[in-house]
Amino acid sequence: MNPHRNRPRRGSGLAQLAPALLAAPLLWACAVGPDFAPPAPPLAQRYGAAPGEAASAVAAGVAQQFVTGPLPARWWSGYGSTQLDGWVAEGLEHNRDLQALRAALTAAQEQLRARIGATELPSVQAQLQASRQRAVGLPGFGPATNVYQLYAGVVGVSYDLDMFGAVRRANEAASADVQAQAEEWTAARQMLAANIVVTAIESAALGQQVQTQERIVQLAQQRADLAERRYTLGAAPHRDALDARRAARDAAAGLPALQLRWGRTRNALALLLGRLPQDAPPDLDFEQLRLPAEVPLALPSALVQVRPDIRAAEAALHAATARLGLATANLFPQITLTGSYGSESFRRASFLHSPTTVWGVGGALLQPLFEGGALRAGRRAADADLDAAVQRYQQTVLKAFGNVGDALLALQTDARVLADNLDAEGAAEQLYREAARRHEQGAESLPAVLASEQQWLLARQTRIAGVQARLVDTAGLFQALGAPDS
Repeated sequence: MNPHRNRPRRGSGLAQLAPALLAAPLLWACAVGPDFAPPAPPLAQRYGAAPGEAASAVAAGVAQQFVTGPLPARWWSGYGSTQLDGWVAEGLEHNRDLQALRAALTAAQEQLRARIGATELPSVQAQLQASRQRAVGLPGFGPATNVYQLYAGVVGVSYDLDMFGAVRRANEAASADVQAQAEEWTAARQMLAANIVVTAIESAALGQQVQTQERIVQLAQQRADLAERRYTLGAAPHRDALDARRAARDAAAGLPALQLRWGRTRNALALLLGRLPQDAPPDLDFEQLRLPAEVPLALPSALVQVRPDIRAAEAALHAATARLGLATANLFPQITLTGSYGSESFRRASFLHSPTTVWGVGGALLQPLFEGGALRAGRRAADADLDAAVQRYQQTVLKAFGNVGDALLALQTDARVLADNLDAEGAAEQLYREAARRHEQGAESLPAVLASEQQWLLARQTRIAGVQARLVDTAGLFQALGAPDS
């Protein structure tokens, strides 16, 4: 990755003017300044520091396999929810922010077409004029004033030879700017798709956690009521009743925060889809969501070709290169050719007759001689801008590799944590089932059964969070890889 390989030699400018003018026929249709070439891809073998980064632990019977291959379109279909597929399609179609970006991109593309047409092709204009005038006559000859009519029709042509490429470099930079804007729009589409998937998963998980927490609150309240009854009967100290009441209040205090997060997440999902919050869709069936078992990984050397933010940074680098060429071309002469052909007559009847034909041909050369150092300073500034664009491009590539590496590490960690969560939930559920069976046989107290069920539900809460993390981080990996949205 060496964008400097095509950098121009510093110091070209007015010193090149004399030989350039002598070789003008050879420079026709040439452009001064550096020509852009895409930077070489990085020589990376993997995305992170760990050699085994592309292996994931088994959890819930699913081990994600990371295989080399093309990234799938509509990657969210791997979650196995047609409802989720419909939401992503709806968001890509109706999200207002995305629509605004699309309109802005269309405007930029049309402005670029207008700019190229106005600057790279000859300008042809037609003018028709009819006027009646009164002019002062010559002293001593004829009347004191003359009244006459003038009819004129002229077609004029103007063309900038652009011998040193100033116009073409400016248009090249503008075209690269539009390309960068198009890549940013693609990145926005990919981010929107990932945000819809993540928000839908989070909302479904929070809905499950709210239901579980509501049951935990009920169990805590039952335990508090039993402890209060036992204290009233003298079968338990007051301390036990107070402790049970405190535990019930703690459990109840955690419910509003979960409900608030759930409501806000549902509102956020509605906005992503282009809906009013009151029209937020019902949650997905969290337990029916599938984890994509196979995730294609783009080769590290190919990541620069699929990530839209990297392509946008490359387009910005292209624009900076072209602007350096423009600043260089501004040091050289500008040559413009003009021509006109038409007819002028004092009589309408003879307006189109050959004796009234007028024409003109001309050329102009403009060479800056003294601009107070502005042109040279402008070129130095363009050179520095190119250096900055190089650094921004390289940093974008580094961040992209970091994103993928972080996502892979997160999925490995998620799988190991979820495996432990599943074991803990299974053990807690088994303890509850055994306590309930002993209670039916009269060998276990009801408060102990309620406490055992609470522990099981708390383990379930933790398992839901673990599944959510694995599903969400998978979406993050697809986004980090630059997976297409269609």
